[in-house]
Amino acid sequence: MPSNQAGHIQAEILQRLLAKINGAKRPHFKTVLGLFLVVLAILGAKYAPTAGATPGIPCKEAPSTIVSIINATFTGGEHLENTKSVIGLHDLVYVGGNIMAGAQRASSGDVWVVQHGGIYSLSSDARKRTLLPDGRDLASAGDQYGSAVIDCISGR
Repeated sequence: MPSNQAGHIQAEILQRLLAKINGAKRPHFKTVLGLFLVVLAILGAKYAPTAGATPGIPCKEAPSTIVSIINATFTGGEHLENTKSVIGLHDLVYVGGNIMAGAQRASSGDVWVVQHGGIYSLSSDARKRTLLPDGRDLASAGDQYGSAVIDCISGR
């Protein structure tokens, strides 16, 4: 949700709560509601979404040059489809996709990582089916970023 919509919704909620506080007949209710508004204002400022923010770790289409390089390193003529990428810590770029053997899916949700221009295999089939070096000393296909790219591939 764009930040201006979120801000509008938060302002509307605050206005409704203020009207309830002002119309309350019980003093304790006013105090509790007032404290709730303070907490809401603090949390709203801290956690308000920014323009383009998405829940979780955002993913996008994988860079075509990286996908082309991975495709060129398959040992059995396979290729990648449904490729996605996420940015991890230390500018690691996680790239994932489904390995296809012709029109058949040979493996789902495989992951590579790019660091300083080098491409490394992370998942089991990525390591078995390409000539790219093992990158498990850099990252893991099962860490939060590897899992995020797998979720993007599968549409979760």
